Amino acid sequence: MYYIMDTNIRVDVTQGKIPCNDLSGKVGAVVVVAPFMIVELMRATVRGGEKYFIGDKKMFECMVTIHAGMTIDELYAAVGRNRTKLVDQYGEGYFTPVIEIYPGQSGKTKPSLVAQIVGQYPKFLVGSITVYDAGFKTEMGVGVGSTLAEIRRNFKVDWISFGEGPLFARVEQFGMSFALDYSHPPREWYKTQDQSLIPGSAKIIFILLADGTRPGNRP
Repeated sequence: MYYIMDTNIRVDVTQGKIPCNDLSGKVGAVVVVAPFMIVELMRATVRGGEKYFIGDKKMFECMVTIHAGMTIDELYAAVGRNRTKLVDQYGEGYFTPVIEIYPGQSGKTKPSLVAQIVGQYPKFLVGSITVYDAGFKTEMGVGVGSTLAEIRRNFKVDWISFGEGPLFARVEQFGMSFALDYSHPPREWYKTQDQSLIPGSAKIIFILLADGTRPGNRP
């Protein structure tokens, strides 16, 4: 996934009118989520042809990649520690540390991304990343606020199941679980797990980028 900025701002960056550090307060910090974003944005550049390459190259140079498995120190260095907040979510009654990330414009009261902390001293790692900001989109334009029908049109949905709270639609190819605002499937669905019984109008409320385990059943 990558962050969709205002089109005029993107043009100004690609034309060199605005440096990266004016966007976020830190050189090179237009935050993106990897690896899916890098693949899809490169595809978009190739489709756009040579005339777009130089401009898109400037955007690539502005990017900071966040991914599961990076160390917390690398995360801080990438996004700028001043744009993060260490929080205990106290999940299931246990200490559950996460880092809330506030990229882009300052003054946001809700985090755009939340990185789960795993591991132990001296090596703490990013375990998973949750996307709450509708500005983060796939190259096909799917993000928070999009519908299950849009997910189905653009990806192969491998399974739909309840996790910790919401219903999730899972796309194994990219390690993405889309949390949906649909909580009362028909009784038949509980018996058959037939995906067609979940309406396409269900909307994405957040996106979890993690491994193949089901949300709520992670090791």
